[in-house]
Amino acid sequence: TLQYEGGRLSFTVTDSGIGIPRNKLDQLFEAFSQADHSTTRKFGGTGLGLAICKRLSAAMGGAVSVRSEPGKGSSFTVVIPVTVVEAARPWPAPFGQARAAMAVDGLATQSALGTQLLAAGYKVEVITGARDDFDVIFAATSRLQDFSFAGERRPRIICIAGLGDSRGDAAVAAGTADDLMALPLRHGDIVEMLERLATGSLRGRSLLGRKTQGQAQARTFPGRRVIVADDNAVNREVVMEVLRQLDVTAETAVNGIEAVEAWRLRKPDLIFMDCSMPEMDGFAATREIRAHEKLAIAGGRTPIVALTANVAGASSESWREAGMDAYLTKPFTVAAIVACLDGQFSNRPLASPAVEAIVPGDAPPVLDFTVIDELRSIGGNDALFRRVLDLFASRVPQAVDRVESLRHSSDLAGMADAAHALKSMCANIGARRATAACHALEHAARAGEAFDAGGKIGVIAAEMLSVMSEIERLRAA
Repeated sequence: TLQYEGGRLSFTVTDSGIGIPRNKLDQLFEAFSQADHSTTRKFGGTGLGLAICKRLSAAMGGAVSVRSEPGKGSSFTVVIPVTVVEAARPWPAPFGQARAAMAVDGLATQSALGTQLLAAGYKVEVITGARDDFDVIFAATSRLQDFSFAGERRPRIICIAGLGDSRGDAAVAAGTADDLMALPLRHGDIVEMLERLATGSLRGRSLLGRKTQGQAQARTFPGRRVIVADDNAVNREVVMEVLRQLDVTAETAVNGIEAVEAWRLRKPDLIFMDCSMPEMDGFAATREIRAHEKLAIAGGRTPIVALTANVAGASSESWREAGMDAYLTKPFTVAAIVACLDGQFSNRPLASPAVEAIVPGDAPPVLDFTVIDELRSIGGNDALFRRVLDLFASRVPQAVDRVESLRHSSDLAGMADAAHALKSMCANIGARRATAACHALEHAARAGEAFDAGGKIGVIAAEMLSVMSEIERLRAA
């Protein structure tokens, strides 16, 4: 629940879970604290989440508190002082007959969109087939085929697409949809769309736009087909958006098994292959594809480009040994992706990109804002950037939990993989200090020599607290 009263904004989150004993409540907001410290506890987590909440609340002049009863659940409340700078924006006046239809997937999306359309003055109805007695239809990409209208009279159609779903772009480009919204829907996104509906200024193109700055604008690759194989949703979203802007048809895979199967079925022009993925990593997937090609199953050689956070040491050559043709280091940039595609598609060798070494004494900032600015420029506006921030914020706690869970483990391979996964996420957002801390743990674990795992994980935890504070500040801006 959300309340505002007397210059104070309060957020309360309540659950109906197992509850917390009274004698454990005071410890919850300490880093790495758990209500249950036993080795047989059922629930994961490192205890970092509430420590981050406490720091963020304090940074804004507020506080966080908890009420709980064992067996009945818990209630956490954050209270922060706020100043009303200006009155809330009024809902845009609805156009025409103000009749809106929804053909969307999922009750949460249906409820969020429907509630705000009703608040804006629209008459709202959920439909399952084509009807032309509406002014606007909000339709999921999976339902677009249901809406084919003959003649000039047809409702305006707003396509709602999930992350990495290129069908929305295709529908807008083909003229079967008038504009595009990306999931998850936020209040500001809906207000902006209703303003465009009210003023008749629908874009008739991708929500993120195809106009971009710099080198990407100079080259496009129409007709090319690419597979992006990466288990990290942030990485996939960034690469897929750049490819959409470059007129490349792309699809995704989340592990090596899916990548091999997609290659077998699609025979793409190129594969971007993450090196570290579950079930089958990028190296094994590449070797399998190369083995099939040697048996003349493939009918040619598909260029495979490694996506990696490793930029130095023996591991940086593993891509070549596996049969890959080139590599891109994280964070990805428009210029690097364009140069890579240009080199591979024109059959010219790709020059090895320069690698920026991080010198420990340089004390870089928490976030490298050249990377932040690059992310902002990729989409032409803040839409992609904010989705990346949201994905990062939602994925990082689990990644940190995974690293912390191995603090006292003898599973060095698992520790290295967990550190690598977190390093990949940090590198893509420009968190250079955190990336370096994760790399130090990964390198030590892979070397197999004695090292202080607790100390290195402690450094990672401290850096991640700083990173999450910066990320939340950017999300709130």
